[in-house]
Amino acid sequence: MRLAFGMAGDVEKVRAFIAIHPPRDVVGQLIALVAKLKRTLKDDAFRWVKLEQLHLTLQFLGYIPREQLEEFQEVVAGVVSRHKSFYLKTESLGCFPSVSRARVLWVGLTGEGEALQRLKSDLDKGLVPLGYQPEERPFHPHLTLARIPVLPASCRTLLQQQVAAHDTYSSGEFTVQTVELMQSFLSPKGASYRLLGSFSLQSV
Repeated sequence: MRLAFGMAGDVEKVRAFIAIHPPRDVVGQLIALVAKLKRTLKDDAFRWVKLEQLHLTLQFLGYIPREQLEEFQEVVAGVVSRHKSFYLKTESLGCFPSVSRARVLWVGLTGEGEALQRLKSDLDKGLVPLGYQPEERPFHPHLTLARIPVLPASCRTLLQQQVAAHDTYSSGEFTVQTVELMQSFLSPKGASYRLLGSFSLQSV
């Protein structure tokens, strides 16, 4: 991802992203899934995310000037208000870039993918005038479960087995009703987030 805004200079900046958060019941089922995976994938190479922070990232905005924050909120609110709510569902496990060279372990999101893609595309277009540069890689909706800086050879087969065993996994579908603008804080203990704004989709 190319960032439109860096950290240089004296202007106060906010590290921000736009996200969709799954509901508590889905998160609860994913907590049970991760507990099961941890019993098999015990290696310290797996850096499991804080499950209460699970989210689908629509746009990573990078570091934006705080003085522009209201403009970003207005654009997101305007775009989201023109779209109807839709449903997603968690489905199967996968890895980026591949299972054999895994750096990220995720659970996929399917459902009304066209509605999700239209929302993302309109947000991309709306944010460009503010300096945002859309991601050039294909959009692959997912929830990150763990990051794997280096995958040990001893874990490769176990990981492949777990991904294959959960090929038909699903924790059910949920309706997406809001889109949220989030602030991200980085620390040695990992990332933490703060809500900057919540924007409602049209009810169906």
